[in-house]
Parts: sequence; C-alpha cells; structure tokens
Amino acid sequence: MDIVLLEDVKSLGKKGQLVKVNDGYARNFILPKKLGVEATAKNLNDLKLQKANAEKIAAKQLAEAKALAEKLEGLSVTISMKAGEGGRAFGSVSGKEISKAVQDQLGLEIDKKKLVLPEPLKTFGTHEVPVRLHPKVTVTLRKAYGGAYIVMSSKHIRGDINYAWPTAEIAVMGASGAVEVLQAKELAGFTDPAEKAKFVAEKEQEYNDKFSNPYNAARYGYIDDVIEPRNTRFRIIRALQSLATKRLQNPAKKHSNIPL
Repeated sequence: MDIVLLEDVKSLGKKGQLVKVNDGYARNFILPKKLGVEATAKNLNDLKLQKANAEKIAAKQLAEAKALAEKLEGLSVTISMKAGEGGRAFGSVSGKEISKAVQDQLGLEIDKKKLVLPEPLKTFGTHEVPVRLHPKVTVTLRKAYGGAYIVMSSKHIRGDINYAWPTAEIAVMGASGAVEVLQAKELAGFTDPAEKAKFVAEKEQEYNDKFSNPYNAARYGYIDDVIEPRNTRFRIIRALQSLATKRLQNPAKKHSNIPL
C-alpha cells in the first residue's frame, strides 16, 4: 500500500514522504495511529493544497518580519518605574509591559513572547531588548569552512535548525589546504610529481571522508539533518512552522558587551 506520512516514522520516512508498506503494517499501525494516510488521489490533492498554503503562510511571515525589523530599527520606548530607598528601582518591567509600551508609543504590535528577555528589568537606565522576529534556519549546500561557516547562523551562534545537502563540506578548512599543512614533511620528500599527486589525492579523500562530510558534522550535532535537495523547500517550511512559537531564553547579564 502506498502511504503519505503525516509524521516522521523511524526507519520508514519523514513527514510528507510517499512510502510503500505492506497492507498489514499500514492497517494495523500507520493508519490507526494517524501516522499516515493512504495515497489516494483525494488525499494527495489535499496534501498538495496544504503544502501550497503552508508555503504561502511562511512567505508572508518572513515578509512581515522583515518589514517589522525595518520599522523597529533605532526606535525606543520609555517606561516609568517607582524608586525606592537610595534611588533603587521598586518593582520591575516585564515583557508584557514592554509590548504594551511599544504598541502605545510606536503603534506597533509585538508579541511579548518574541522579546528576548530572560528576566524582568529591575534597574533604571537604558536597556536593549532584542526582538526575535523570525527563526534562524540554514541549509549548507556546498563549502562551509572555518569562520565563514560559524558566522552564517551555525549552531555555534545559536542557529535554530541547520540542514545540509549530501554535497556539503563542513570543516575548519578545505581538503587541499589541510593536506598541505598536515602532510608538509611527507610532501617535501617526494621527487616524482606523479607519486606526489597520487599521495595528495589519497590524503584529500581521507580528509573528506573523516572530517568535512556533512554526516560527520551531523554526528557532532552541528547539523540537524542531511536532506535531499528535492526536499529542501518542504523541510524549511516545516522548520519555520515548528519554530513559530519558540521563545529564546538568554542567561542574565550584569554588564553590557563592549563594542567588538
């Protein structure tokens, strides 16, 4: 029986995939638990419409987030607090109060859940409160080396979901540069160009197999999943949907960061 999965099923497939299973497994497990539906013309058409609608919603959310980011750039709000003994603040300012102030003073609506506020503000002064307007989802297609990889919304700087194609290369540096550094002494000893080229090719392949392939990055948790190129749009949409209500919790800080 042909089944379209409605949820991820271990050892079978991912949500949205069309898979073929035996009739007993489908009737006794997949269908009763609503993990999938039979791939009839009607169900396939319904899923196609749902996918198109999800893509439309995701595109709209991204456009709205960009527009709101432009409006918020450089703006500020003022909130009054009572002072206690010694000029210390009495009470605190929560995300709910900040959200209301933004709406009252700037005429903009921001969900309090999108404010990156680990704990209420308890001191007088100027405070910067980041606003999480859109989740960070990345897909590594080809080469991603060193610092360039890190700063492009990687797990190291708290990217939400990171995917990679099977063709991706994720490492400190490329294979050719790594071989020149790691095998410098051996390379200096070659006199035959053909033998040297063969040695370099073998070491580059070894480096790619052990270090720069995306499956190795996934093993260390740098990549959430290695996906097929044809599934890219679907997986990004599903990632954005799963992150729609996420709230970021940062550790409390006593001092602001110096300009870097």
